[in-house]
Amino acid sequence: MLFAGEVVRLKNPYEVLGVSSLDTLSEIKDRYRKLCKKYHPDLAGAEYTAKFQEINDAWEYIKTHTKDDKPKQYWSHKSLFTVERKSF
Repeated sequence: MLFAGEVVRLKNPYEVLGVSSLDTLSEIKDRYRKLCKKYHPDLAGAEYTAKFQEINDAWEYIKTHTKDDKPKQYWSHKSLFTVERKSF
């Protein structure tokens, strides 16, 4: 939940997964699966729940914003990923 005046900055999803925005979707998917196995709370412990969720969110963002298996440069407009709410 955001409150008036708060600024939320999302992490770069490519950095979260440790890949480049120039990698293909299949390469990114392979990295995503490896990270899921490494940080899954049932395997790594409950303390990795937040990290696991962050990995899933990054993958969902990349998957949703990529229509084919070609590299994309979606993260170039960082201002699009900033939520700002000002008090009235």
